[in-house]
Amino acid sequence: MPDYKLGWDEQRRGSVPGMRMGWDKSRQNIYLAPILYEGTITGLRIGAADGGDGSVFKALVDNLPTAVTDLVAANPGNLEIYIYDSANRFIKGVLKAAGTSETVATTGGPLNDGNLITDGTFDGAGWTAQSGWAVESGVATGTTTTNSIYRSTVPTAGGLYKSTWDLVSRTGGAAASRVFAINGTAQSVPGTYSYYRTYPTAGNANSGISGIDVFSGTVDNLLLKQVLTPSSSGATIVTAKGGTTYNFSYKNTSFTYNAASYYVIIRAIR
Repeated sequence: MPDYKLGWDEQRRGSVPGMRMGWDKSRQNIYLAPILYEGTITGLRIGAADGGDGSVFKALVDNLPTAVTDLVAANPGNLEIYIYDSANRFIKGVLKAAGTSETVATTGGPLNDGNLITDGTFDGAGWTAQSGWAVESGVATGTTTTNSIYRSTVPTAGGLYKSTWDLVSRTGGAAASRVFAINGTAQSVPGTYSYYRTYPTAGNANSGISGIDVFSGTVDNLLLKQVLTPSSSGATIVTAKGGTTYNFSYKNTSFTYNAASYYVIIRAIR
């Protein structure tokens, strides 16, 4: 017999796809697949591009709480994850294996080094420098600006990208990595910073640096690379139990990527 959804989500006032009723032919009885985790996860990172056989990159989730990574480590390939946005749209897939070490692209991009940013060392031309920005002496210099310096990029739809950059000096305000026309966290202390963002199915892909709070200072060494595999706080995703296709099994076309938090349900697969 087909599976039927059971369960009631008190917050959403509706059935949830975490508890399913099905027919076990070997035992000739009905079973329930239990929910093993349910809650809101803040800062969840999602790589939802179709990774195919995983030879280049894998679909993934990262920045999971320890309770979830422990479940994945104990039950590799036997858990299904449902990720809901604030409008109850969801994506789902099978948690194939726990991550071990984040890796990013080392090939591809305009210079075949994995970086989608041409001239991330600010040594040449091709930048769109809005008012208050200039490229000079191997850095991007901002002078009392709240504008951006950017260039176009060509990301993979659904891919998770990691931007890293150096705030070399600062005399006022703050700066932030700008990825696909969205600013990351503003920084005002010199150092190296990272910002993650999923590129949706379409949209503005301009990326660079933005001045925040009337920034004056210099930035350098801007990278924007696709995340290929998850860290030890993440897991890879496949379409089915025992599957080798690295993709989510279902993705609502209007699902909101890059939300601050998501409601997540994880259930066992029988």
